[in-house]
Amino acid sequence: MNTHIKKNKYKLQINRYNIITLFYDKTDLTNKKAASWFTSRGIEVHLKNIRYISKQELLHILKLSDQGFMDIVKKGTISGESDDTIYNMTFDEYINYIIGNPELLKSPIIIDDSKLLIGFNSDNIRQFLPSFYRKLG
Repeated sequence: MNTHIKKNKYKLQINRYNIITLFYDKTDLTNKKAASWFTSRGIEVHLKNIRYISKQELLHILKLSDQGFMDIVKKGTISGESDDTIYNMTFDEYINYIIGNPELLKSPIIIDDSKLLIGFNSDNIRQFLPSFYRKLG
């Protein structure tokens, strides 16, 4: 019983101090799996359609990524633009291009202040739980 109380107190701390955002694409079924993973653990997650991603949010995602655009952009999705056009874009131009074409982004993209997960993986998603919570559960 004590474990349950501690677990509930800790869940409140997760929600209060570390907002988790899940960017989703309605056409991808793994988004539902990721959202239900959080819900089943009583963890509040902010769901946001990836079509409405802001420049600030995209920059935060890139900051958390290891390989920048390569981590978040789907492979083989930049059609209609020649390779030269894409490769000659400045950083800001490419950011704006992605914001204008959010279907280029992989999904789901799950972030908080310091962590990033692209796609759904039942092992890797646990990084969003504090170690105390992982040991209880």
